[in-house]
Amino acid sequence: MITRQSEGTSDSTDLWGRCLRHAALATLILAAAPLTVGQVMAGIEARGRRVAARYPRQALADALAYERATGRVVRVCRGTYTASRLPKTTRWRILTRYGRAPRSGSADEGLHDAGEGGGTGDGIERVGRAGQAGV
Repeated sequence: MITRQSEGTSDSTDLWGRCLRHAALATLILAAAPLTVGQVMAGIEARGRRVAARYPRQALADALAYERATGRVVRVCRGTYTASRLPKTTRWRILTRYGRAPRSGSADEGLHDAGEGGGTGDGIERVGRAGQAGV
């Protein structure tokens, strides 16, 4: 069994595990429309992050399948997903941490820690203006 050890840097842009799932979910929330796996990957990379895996699309598809099993994502058709209705606090936490591009040299934005992401929650207002109900 191969295990991955985090280097402990808070400015890391490599995503895997829970961080990858949350980044994919933030991309789906901000889009407010169904996206393919490739479009979700492009959205993650547009924010300056990358999927740390041998097969990045497969890792992202597995992450979305996990989120589908938990009920946070709905599978529209093969390879296409959309975000389902989330509790307001969960939506805020995910968007605060992953809904914007990482700041270079920022010490308060931890991708792989359990602390709060900080920020003002500016991603929530963008989703509200996109026309998604319940925000």
